[in-house]
Amino acid sequence: MNDILRGQLAIDYCCSSFEIIDKENHFKEYKPLERRRRFHEKDEMFLKIIAVNGEHLFTGQKDIIDWCRDKYANAKSEWFFEAKNMHKLND
Repeated sequence: MNDILRGQLAIDYCCSSFEIIDKENHFKEYKPLERRRRFHEKDEMFLKIIAVNGEHLFTGQKDIIDWCRDKYANAKSEWFFEAKNMHKLND
């Protein structure tokens, strides 16, 4: 992964560039950082998740992130985005 992409993901997911590549799941409270990408962003960011390099990056509201950390701290990225997990998140 190139440095530009890693840096942009770090901004978008409120983490460090190192956390993008360290092979661990990360759970960060969302903060609207400068230079973040905006995709029809609302005033509040409830939850964003990405799977990259075999890990997950979660960012969102503190209470939701705390719940995700409790449920998905050791989750593997290969099967995370299956329908059953998305239903669990939605509920």
